Amino acid sequence: MTFTNTTAQEIDDFQLQDMVSKGTFTLSDHQDAPAIVLVFVSNGCPFVRLYEDRVIALQHKFGPQGVIFALINPLTGSNEEESQKAIQEKITSKKLDFPYLDDSKRTVTNALGAQKFPEAFVLTPSPTGFGVVYHGAIDNNAQLPQAVTKTYLNDALSHISKGKHPTLSYFRPVGCNIQSIK
Repeated sequence: MTFTNTTAQEIDDFQLQDMVSKGTFTLSDHQDAPAIVLVFVSNGCPFVRLYEDRVIALQHKFGPQGVIFALINPLTGSNEEESQKAIQEKITSKKLDFPYLDDSKRTVTNALGAQKFPEAFVLTPSPTGFGVVYHGAIDNNAQLPQAVTKTYLNDALSHISKGKHPTLSYFRPVGCNIQSIK
């Protein structure tokens, strides 16, 4: 999987195991979606816990418009906190009804260059594949949802839902570092 630098970063097709449906999530199956939102998560990161309900709320807002949301965990199976059982408990407790993907081989994590938990990537389809039109922070206040003044991910998706490109393509995410595998 590689990036081609054109007007937007492009990502090759990928397949990952979906721990919600128990099936396979294939990027190219969503060519008709206006956007695909990938959010990198880990059970052990406190920043992810702060953002879980906000990501679910965004999925409830934009999912009915055809936007596909998927959580991606590159640490699946790496320790007890990231075990299949612990992830299934998270899926059940949060009543997740959208994909939660196992990227334990870090195929997508490395291809996108994801560096933080949580970090969002918004992909839009084109005739040649999918391009990254926004990546980075979800909003500007992890600790206090009521004090958020900048809703980066919501704004990007709102622009896309109106047929426009997001005005901001990147904002530095804050959270736990994704450790690189050598």
